[in-house]
Amino acid sequence: MPLPAPTDQDIYDQIELLEQNITLTLQTIDQNFASCHSVVATKLLPQVDRFAETSAQIWDGCQAWLQFFHGLQSNFNSSSSLPFPPSPTDSRTSHSTLDGLGPVRPTLPFAPEISAISEDHPGSHLSGLR
Repeated sequence: MPLPAPTDQDIYDQIELLEQNITLTLQTIDQNFASCHSVVATKLLPQVDRFAETSAQIWDGCQAWLQFFHGLQSNFNSSSSLPFPPSPTDSRTSHSTLDGLGPVRPTLPFAPEISAISEDHPGSHLSGLR
């Protein structure tokens, strides 16, 4: 047995019900956005600002050490020998008997990282969030 065809009133009632459901869903979404905005504005951004201020203070405090290590690196790399005479038991130098190159200078394993750190201020990417 075929189903009876819906009347115009039935169709309008279904459309009205769908529009009400859409409106309720949009209101719920709006409430969620308002709640998220409140959390971000009252809890997250103050923490990010505190982090940025603390990072800037730490960065400023490290500048003297950074300059010291850069100076140490440039002095060490520019000299052709150790800044002090090696002792006979010094494990940092060795004499190569295979190629006759003489004393081998130790390298600073941290030198490349210092250059990378000095190019980037750790709090600068946060300034747009304030």
